[in-house]
Amino acid sequence: MIKHLEIKTYKYQDIKVSVEIDYDKKVISIVESTPISKNWQTKNYVFPGRGLEYMQGWRNVLEAIKYAIDEAEKELSTYIKEKQKEKEDLVTDVLMRDTKLVKSESQKKEE
Repeated sequence: MIKHLEIKTYKYQDIKVSVEIDYDKKVISIVESTPISKNWQTKNYVFPGRGLEYMQGWRNVLEAIKYAIDEAEKELSTYIKEKQKEKEDLVTDVLMRDTKLVKSESQKKEE
């Protein structure tokens, strides 16, 4: 199956993080949907100067981001490995076909 671009949302401790996986460019981006246009755009996190109670919340968000990136990375790596195997199988098939053709032609010449 050919994948080009996929947006997945991962949940970690009730925190949802959306990730865009670009299989063509082999990159992962943290994204968010804008409420007005419903288009996805890259997420820019800002850590303003806040009290300690807010900082624990940001730690939880960062853990959720780490989890989402790890999961997306696994998916991208699996896809890359599958595509590489498909290429290798194709090359092997072509080489086997060509080898059989060469053998067949050489047998015809011997006859």
